[in-house]
Amino acid sequence: MRILGIETSTFALGIGVIESTVNDRVFFDYYINSGVPESENIIEIIRKRVPNPEEIDGIGVSIGPGSFTGLRVGLATAKGLGMGFKKPVIGVPTLDAFVVGIPFAQHKITPILDARSGNVYTASYEPDGKRITSYLAVDIEEFLENLKGEHIFVGNGVKIYRDLIQKKLGKRAHFISPNPDSPRGVWIASLALECLRNGGEDAINSKELELIYLSSLKNKRR
Repeated sequence: MRILGIETSTFALGIGVIESTVNDRVFFDYYINSGVPESENIIEIIRKRVPNPEEIDGIGVSIGPGSFTGLRVGLATAKGLGMGFKKPVIGVPTLDAFVVGIPFAQHKITPILDARSGNVYTASYEPDGKRITSYLAVDIEEFLENLKGEHIFVGNGVKIYRDLIQKKLGKRAHFISPNPDSPRGVWIASLALECLRNGGEDAINSKELELIYLSSLKNKRR
């Protein structure tokens, strides 16, 4: 079984294919950080670089939170490919995918994506990947003030708020290098594959494929 993953939640594009084996094999992995992706570019990359794309068995797509424009492009592309190839499409929450990229974490994992004006999209996870908070759109300072324990921070918010995180949490804050600004397409594909293995069905016409759009942002305190 081969699953295609599409990630467009930030100003980057991730496309990957996971092949189902004993340990699952990365069959294809493409990533470029060059601005809001366009549907035509995504399809062109898949046609030119993914071997026999018509033979994939399913499609995973990032559904947010993140850049609403980028997410809509990814979702529309995945739906079109799913209908064209007659393959199931699985929506994958963007923040969940970060955990796939940190398989041997010793601390909680907290992705942070920039939501502008001092706000971030975030959630926290146990080292084993279990999510322990809701998906949040919050003021970064308020969020950090209430954070307990030690955390590994990833996501494009790290580049903006690393100094603030270290100031608020001190030795309880951890980072990895290089920092993943956004999930890879193979991480999206991996979670979609897991969903299909667990009996997940085609979400192309269901609410599961709607974007996670968090709009209740607070203005940064001045």
